[in-house]
Amino acid sequence: MGSWSSGRGVEAATAYCGTPLYISPEMAAGRPYGAAADVWSCGVILFVLLAGFLPFDEPSMSSLFDKILQADFKFPSWF
Repeated sequence: MGSWSSGRGVEAATAYCGTPLYISPEMAAGRPYGAAADVWSCGVILFVLLAGFLPFDEPSMSSLFDKILQADFKFPSWF
């Protein structure tokens, strides 16, 4: 598991794990994250199921993380 801290009754992870294409902005920024990061990843999965492509897909990790942090994506015309 990751490194967990208990602040104000809320646990937050700090370890980076998972597929980079699905990570939340908190993880991309290297900040502690909680359950909201899982909700973000589920949203990415839902986007892929509906759109047929990933919302964030870049050849390098730095440009991928920049796009995630800026929420730089396009909805397909059928949305």
